[in-house]
Amino acid sequence: MAGPDRGCLCTHTIAEYYAVLTGKSVPRIAPPQAVNAVANLLGCLDAVPLCCEDYRRAIRWMADLGLQGGSVYDALIACAALKMEADALLTLNPRHFVRLGESIRPLVYAPAGSGNS
Repeated sequence: MAGPDRGCLCTHTIAEYYAVLTGKSVPRIAPPQAVNAVANLLGCLDAVPLCCEDYRRAIRWMADLGLQGGSVYDALIACAALKMEADALLTLNPRHFVRLGESIRPLVYAPAGSGNS
């Protein structure tokens, strides 16, 4: 698993990354190039596997906060960060994560210059 200076990503994010590259990116990336991009990403970051209980936790978390829809994917990423006892959760969408409450809020950072700090 991840070392003290190693980055991680939620296993769900691997599929989400491929989906965005091949479906929503401009320019759209062809599937073979997206496969290479995923391989490069996994060469830089460790994947944090989530089990069924992690998914239950994320869904309960969303229900408790009154959140719905795609916000559950943010909760899965937050669960992975908490599971790995991460020092930080880097995101271009910090507001998606700070709304998840005190357990995750102190970990949330946007990269400098992203305009979302």
